[in-house]
This record gives sequence, C-alpha cells and structure tokens, in this order.
Amino acid sequence: EWLASQDVWVLRMGKSMATRIHSQSNRIVDYAFDAKKSDLLDIWLFANSSAIVSTASRLDYLGGIYRKPILFVNALPLLDLASFFDMTWVPKNLVWKKSGETLTLSETIQNTYYTSLEYEANGIEIEDLSTEVITHSVIEFWQKTTNTEKDSAGDIDTQRLFCGIFSENPKFQEKHKVVHKNARIGTFWLSTMGQRYL
Repeated sequence: EWLASQDVWVLRMGKSMATRIHSQSNRIVDYAFDAKKSDLLDIWLFANSSAIVSTASRLDYLGGIYRKPILFVNALPLLDLASFFDMTWVPKNLVWKKSGETLTLSETIQNTYYTSLEYEANGIEIEDLSTEVITHSVIEFWQKTTNTEKDSAGDIDTQRLFCGIFSENPKFQEKHKVVHKNARIGTFWLSTMGQRYL
C-alpha cells in the first residue's frame, strides 16, 4: 500500500495463494490470481521489474540474476543471506524460549538451521516480523533503491559494525566468497534489536 501511494505499480506473485489481496489501489495487481499468468511471464516480470520484495523463496533469486535490487523480509537463516546480490536482508527474529531473550548475532550464526523442528529442538522460537518492521523496511529499501534518502552516519556505523562481526565468523567465510557492494542488513530492523544483539 505504501509503494502504491508512491505511484509504484505492485504485482503480487505466487503459484498458489490462499486469498486474494483486497486493496482500493488500482496500482496493486494480484497477478497470483490472474488467469493469464505463466512461468514464462513470471521470468519476464522478474527481468523487467524495478525491484523485488520477497522472503528468500529462491525463485526470487531470478531478480538478482537480472541485477534487480531485492528486499528479503522474514527470511531465514541469516547465515544464508544472498550477499552476492544487490539486496537488503531483514530476517525473522529468533528468541530463546527459556529466557525470552533475542539471540545475539553470534548466537544466531551458531544456530543456523533449515527446519522449524531444528529450531524447536534447540530451544529457539521463530518470531515473524511485525507489520511496522516490514513497512519501515520496505520504505527504507525503496528510498535506497531510488536514491531518495541517504543513511545517517549512525546507520552507516551500525551497518559496518554488523558486517564486521558477521564477516569475521568462520561460518560466514565458508559460505560467502563474493559480497556485492550493495548487500546489506535492514537498518531499521537492526535498530529494533538493541545493543545486546551486536
């Protein structure tokens, strides 16, 4: 809705969706329910979009191949962020069930799993991002993509601190041989995590 309010055309894609999008904006197209959708048109849309907002489902990597900026929201695991693309990664929050505390960055990297059962077995609860965090992340991403707003000095410092800790971890070095100059973590999301996180 925010993107549509900026006169951006938004197409919701997907192979099978449970419900339609209900919006008053004619700039929001629920392509997932369009009778004319096709696999070929899916690829064409990724190749011809201005930017992509997704959840790291892997089909969205097509956008990266076509050099389109991507915002990954509610994405896991953090260690697998698509650093080789022009992208912003905003992961789900991980919380220790026993203490209720959010995992630190180091703990998040050490506890990289690929199924919800593994997180459960290790005493970790997965929390979806709030509507507020997703909305702010979309705004931040679009402003960065369109060069309409620059990061503050504090945001740049926090981003560098995150990247320094993340890139020094041996697990990161195993997985990320190539890092795109525009690969970054969501600044607003990072600001919500508190000092303990880093």
